[in-house]
Amino acid sequence: MKNVGRSIGAVLAVIIFAFICVAAILYARGVFDISFIDRNAGTKDTEENSHDTLPPLETGPAPEYENIEDMGAPETVGAGTVKFENSADLLAGGSTIDTSVYSAEKHTLALVNPALTLPNVYSYRQMWDEVNVKKEGDNGGYIGATEFVLRDRTVITLYAGYIIYDCGGTMYLLDNVGNPLVTFNDGDIKPAYHYNAYGEPLFLYNGRYCHYDDANKLMSEEDVTYVHEVDSIGVYFEHAPEYGRGMGETRFRNDTNWKWSFINSNNPDIYKYYGLYNFSESLAAAMELRIREVTREGVELEVTDDNGFPVIDENGDVKTGTATVVTYEKNYQLNFLDTAGKTKLSGDKTFIDGDGNIVFSTWQKPLFTHGKEAMGYLYFENGLCRVREITTDLTSPEKKIYSDTDYIIKNDGSRFPLPEGYTVVSYSCGMILFEKDGKYGFMNYNGEWVVQPVYSYAEPYFEGLAVIGLENGKKAMIDTAGNTVIPFAYQYISNASSGVIALYDSETGWQIVHKMTKLASAPAAE
Repeated sequence: MKNVGRSIGAVLAVIIFAFICVAAILYARGVFDISFIDRNAGTKDTEENSHDTLPPLETGPAPEYENIEDMGAPETVGAGTVKFENSADLLAGGSTIDTSVYSAEKHTLALVNPALTLPNVYSYRQMWDEVNVKKEGDNGGYIGATEFVLRDRTVITLYAGYIIYDCGGTMYLLDNVGNPLVTFNDGDIKPAYHYNAYGEPLFLYNGRYCHYDDANKLMSEEDVTYVHEVDSIGVYFEHAPEYGRGMGETRFRNDTNWKWSFINSNNPDIYKYYGLYNFSESLAAAMELRIREVTREGVELEVTDDNGFPVIDENGDVKTGTATVVTYEKNYQLNFLDTAGKTKLSGDKTFIDGDGNIVFSTWQKPLFTHGKEAMGYLYFENGLCRVREITTDLTSPEKKIYSDTDYIIKNDGSRFPLPEGYTVVSYSCGMILFEKDGKYGFMNYNGEWVVQPVYSYAEPYFEGLAVIGLENGKKAMIDTAGNTVIPFAYQYISNASSGVIALYDSETGWQIVHKMTKLASAPAAE
């Protein structure tokens, strides 16, 4: 019995010792605390214990907001209750209409009293509007198409600070304070989404590039101040005059081989780019030709004799066989050059797919070059640029496209991490507009959601301001911090256009608002 007692005691001692060891380990890992022990007592701020030595948090895109459906409907107000400052008073006091990115500390919005009385009618007539449509290609990938959609033409349309007024008959071109400049017939004058060398916005006037000549009060045709093939920045949408204008460099095109260079030379070999665009943040987009040697094994071919005629078998059919075929495939790709003219960033990659096929991946020109769908391509902004990547199996007879993807790259060529399941609509002012399941939101260039993806309508940022909309049709305008600048009060809000914004609601009719610099506060009296 004594031996049994000693055995039981030894077992209990082992169990108690094991329990104490486990408890010590759990306490050390912070699983539980003991109330009378100060966990931090005697801890030194050594390099091992300092929080500064902990690995930083990953700075990818924030996850979707929790309780995203429980935000509640944003507050809407009557348009008649929205108050603005008076533009004429601010202009008289030294304020200016400003085109720079909106800042609450720097800017204010002020109401214009135009020379012509604007109506309460949203539209007098309809128009055929060109809409970009993305369609699937026959061999994979996508093709861009344009469709015409009949819609109401707004009484007021803005372009580069000009106000185009459709009164149902004669069309008026107004300046940015609402003074009439010229009259024209419907369709005679259209925005060209370009500027000439002097920074003057261009119009298409009966198919010719023109600008408004303020001195002579008429539309003046361009001569040498704008040559479309040379001066175009490659994408066409409302933008500031300095957008895409580069760093003072000049692009040259050889009229013999139609290639481009930053060097003007009589030597045609200097011109090697099939498309060349101005610098942005010390990088310039360029279209280059890449010729790849592609080997196809087991290709079925007709057997021919020494004279090149098909060989006929005993059944009267053309005899065939298999062979290894080597071809040279041309592929145009978009790269980015540094200021020394060397390729700095390239999406050119070669890899083997799961079936052993050789697959090539390159960056290509955007699917659309016109409209908001083109915003963010070709030019870096806040260290980011939008690219289109196409992955192709050049060994297949139909050159099958595996993927045709739109994403954002950083200025070191790496991918900007995008939230899963979202489509990039545009990138401007450092803000990425995303869409998912018909809902829109904005993420900034740091990868932070600034505007939750819950809105039924959204336009890209122009001059630091973006229009968002609710399912009930009410629109608001926000800044790049997500703050409301114009509340949900209007049926229509235009994008900012060289400091000019147009508003419409049936309660107020049409209104013109200026984005203006704030007047300096008077010094306090001593």
